[in-house]
Amino acid sequence: MEQGIEIKLRPLTVNDADFMVALASNPDAAKYLPAMITDRQMMKDWIKGLEPKEHEYIVLLDDTKIGECSLVVSTDHSAEIGFILFPEYWGRGCGTAVVRQLLEKARQMSIGELTAKTNVNNTAAIQLLTKFDFQKQYIGWILALADDGNELSGSQTIAQFKKTM
Repeated sequence: MEQGIEIKLRPLTVNDADFMVALASNPDAAKYLPAMITDRQMMKDWIKGLEPKEHEYIVLLDDTKIGECSLVVSTDHSAEIGFILFPEYWGRGCGTAVVRQLLEKARQMSIGELTAKTNVNNTAAIQLLTKFDFQKQYIGWILALADDGNELSGSQTIAQFKKTM
């Protein structure tokens, strides 16, 4: 366990739209994610449209916003986790602290199974997930489509992982 890293998670609000756009627009932070929302109004609309099952959090380190994470609950007592951090916080134990807190939130919600998806080239995320006993389930493809059905940049090969709680 990394010592000295204490992060906090607080619910995402519409007031975080500018931060979220900056995070999604950071080419290194968003490198392994499918097409991200980088328009401020679209981001605000997305945040306003979140459903109660979509638990989205701002990641704070010493009251500084360093990333975002999520715990999206399915109807069958399972959920998917996700996380994105600014690159300057990589390799410092922040990702470990985020996953640890998401696991605790899942336990508090009586979630029996967690999944996570990541780009097959994102070795740091894969190492982090396996550190917490997530098992690779399959390799697949995420296709990003525009409203008109045309493919957007951001389509990628992903690995899905699963953890029984």
